[in-house]
Amino acid sequence: MTSAVVSLSQLAARMEQSAPDLANEILRYVWGIPGYSEERISRSELAGILEDTVRGVAGSLRHVGDADPATILSAQQIGEARALQGVPVDAMAQSWMTVQRVLVDHLVMRADSLAPDDLRRGVAWLGSIFAVLTRTSVDTYRKTQDEVTAHYDRLTGDLVARLAGAQPADPDDIVQRARILGVDPNAQHLAIAVSASPLDGESAPQAYVRVQRLILARVAPMTVGRVLIGHLDEFPLLIAPLKVPVEAAEAQIAAAVRQSPHHPQALVGIGQKTARLPQMAAVCRQAREALDVGLRMSWSGRVVRFDTVLPEVLLIRSPDVLEQYVELLRPIMDRPELLDTLRAYVESGLSARETARRVFVHPNTVPYRLKTISSLLGRDVSDPASTVLLELALRAVDLS
Repeated sequence: MTSAVVSLSQLAARMEQSAPDLANEILRYVWGIPGYSEERISRSELAGILEDTVRGVAGSLRHVGDADPATILSAQQIGEARALQGVPVDAMAQSWMTVQRVLVDHLVMRADSLAPDDLRRGVAWLGSIFAVLTRTSVDTYRKTQDEVTAHYDRLTGDLVARLAGAQPADPDDIVQRARILGVDPNAQHLAIAVSASPLDGESAPQAYVRVQRLILARVAPMTVGRVLIGHLDEFPLLIAPLKVPVEAAEAQIAAAVRQSPHHPQALVGIGQKTARLPQMAAVCRQAREALDVGLRMSWSGRVVRFDTVLPEVLLIRSPDVLEQYVELLRPIMDRPELLDTLRAYVESGLSARETARRVFVHPNTVPYRLKTISSLLGRDVSDPASTVLLELALRAVDLS
């Protein structure tokens, strides 16, 4: 029966002395794991971190106690650094498992020099201590990621607010802020304003996030960089750098809206064109005004592009004019059958037969109703010259 030559404490002390060699061995396994490359961390820096880690673990192993505060602090610093360097969290966890495996192998290879109880105790302790260190690094990694994301979101939200603000933004300031965020200020961007009604058990912010995600999933393949997300008034505003025409993006956004559960509760407004970031103010206003038209018209489940609702936008911009158009139809506004008949008549190109089909009445009823409408409004609604005026008046009624 082999007698113990050294104690666990003595072997741990020798492990501590061998820290440089063990660190180099670990480095050979770790280097090349996704995220562990010169692009993110230098090889010499990683070697130094591994050596300190081995020393700290070996020092704690001598007493088979809790990891010393310095080792825990090092694990926290590793988690923070890897998050900032963009190393995947799984890769970081894999590196910790590699360190554990090398040190356990080192212990097991010297099993003949240890009492069986010391060997079992040492292996079990290494397993528990590396579980603590891994968890510490992962928790710090995620906390750091959350902080970075929150900071990025604040910077992004501030940039979007400046782009969509009522006051003209300083172009140089916009360019500088965009570059801090890694956004190309010269790319052509589209403004996308979003509205969504909550589903059962869902808050308004949750509804907005749900629709945003669907839109981002569809739009992302058509972008050339990051999509900026902020707010314009109470509505989410997405500013997407496009590599395709506006019409192609519109089709994908419409598909995203249709993909949304209960999609009729979603509404999106987009600008007529794209623009460089320093010139985005007008495009952002276009998206917001297009959305406003859709909301006033009680539209849902669709995408509203600014240039398709220009008459409505002009009416909303001029409340006095809008009210004057509403007054034109005031005499028949308490007669829904007359208002519906007039609307169908105008939309059908002044066709009495088509109007009858649309409002489900006998063809002979339409001329009678049109005569009544003309009498109440004081103008001949069958006169083609009145068509544009009546169409604007009908839109004004819908908007009001």
